[in-house]
Amino acid sequence: MNEPAGWYYSEGDEPGTTRFWDGSSWQGEPHDAPEIDEVSSSLAVVSPGVRFVGRFIDWAVLSIVVAPLLAAGESADGSLILGITYNWLALLGFVLFLWDMIWIGLFGATPGKFILGYRVLTASEHETPPGLVVGAVRAAHRLLFCIPVVGEVLWLWVGAISVGMILTGKMKQSLMDKAAITIVAAPPR
Repeated sequence: MNEPAGWYYSEGDEPGTTRFWDGSSWQGEPHDAPEIDEVSSSLAVVSPGVRFVGRFIDWAVLSIVVAPLLAAGESADGSLILGITYNWLALLGFVLFLWDMIWIGLFGATPGKFILGYRVLTASEHETPPGLVVGAVRAAHRLLFCIPVVGEVLWLWVGAISVGMILTGKMKQSLMDKAAITIVAAPPR
């Protein structure tokens, strides 16, 4: 099998079951497949671990883009954590918003998702790229950085809630996926 990591039906297993494919071999025992519509059953919803690796790759790429912005935002009076002022933090939030909106909206994936072979798809039609409006809704949480103090706290809460949703939900959707009505999966072939 030449598919990215995810949950798939394994030939020889009981019909209606899936097993985790780690990208090179089957792992564990088969489990009952979640009850989802027929079109969704052809999708390989991305596992939480793979999503977190993709996000880590994105952070690494973004650090190259954002580091000069943060360095330029340092203040002598130490107005905020690491000496970054609220104006620069708001600018950072806006840059991160544009980054996610453009990559997801126009290409269906950020660099980390591209590297790992999965995309953001509309939940109903399974289309990718989902468009700039969907990309903007999915990236809106980045704009919380524009609200001094409260925004950063809210951003952390959104992240924590999203991690919990990804770890426990049937379709592994984050809060942003739910808001934008998207799923993160290997695109249908």
